[in-house]
Amino acid sequence: MSASAPTEPGNPNATVVQADSPSGKTGFTGALYSVLGWLLETAIELLVRLTGRRVRRRDALWLSCPLGDSVLIGTGIYERIAREESLALSLVPDAGLIADFEALRGPSFNPDTVHPRVRHFYEHAAQYQLEAWSEVAFVGRFFLWLLVEFISRRMDQLNFPLSPLEMSRGMTSQIIQLRARGSGQLVYTGWLRKLKSSGLVMFAGIYSVVRIPGEENPCVKVTFPDRGSANVYLRPVNHVDGSFGLQSRGAKFGSSGFYRLD
Repeated sequence: MSASAPTEPGNPNATVVQADSPSGKTGFTGALYSVLGWLLETAIELLVRLTGRRVRRRDALWLSCPLGDSVLIGTGIYERIAREESLALSLVPDAGLIADFEALRGPSFNPDTVHPRVRHFYEHAAQYQLEAWSEVAFVGRFFLWLLVEFISRRMDQLNFPLSPLEMSRGMTSQIIQLRARGSGQLVYTGWLRKLKSSGLVMFAGIYSVVRIPGEENPCVKVTFPDRGSANVYLRPVNHVDGSFGLQSRGAKFGSSGFYRLD
């Protein structure tokens, strides 16, 4: 691999499925969009291979994560992961992004000093609703349009709003747990966020707490499957006012930051 620096809540047999691509493009237009999307995805993959490094999987197990195939991610990615890794999928009404905040404790991070309300959100995120607003700078609008129109729409993942109106109705938020069958051990936590205005998936993310070689504290790992995956490793940070930070400012391979895998 190459890398550079709802169903009824509580149902243990829940499925979160999407059968068809939401792009809405058919015939010649659909074929043209598919070709242009493939070209853009291939260009991104080549860029990763040119600027990244080749790593043997056994030498960097911390990079291992579920990968997408770029055809369709959407809401069905969680069921696909559960099927491929023999995991049980469930929706729990009070599930959190981090099951136990204590898992982040390390030499330079003390979870006890984080404000209880912040900690409650991370441990019970399913109880919260999201309100958001967006604005895209003029310079980046064209490149964001290329990404969303030709790649994100087709695979239904990372559908960033192109205008504030797309975000005006907010986002849905759903926490999905994937546990090992038999032991019940939590393997992944999914956080699915969709635009209410269109139903498109903005983020189908996978969360876990991991240790990586360049950080002294456990990190929050966030994976977004696409054609391969986009991984972000976030270092927990205490602030004097009791607030909590997650930083991705690593200076070298093996530290916190963004890693693109193909």
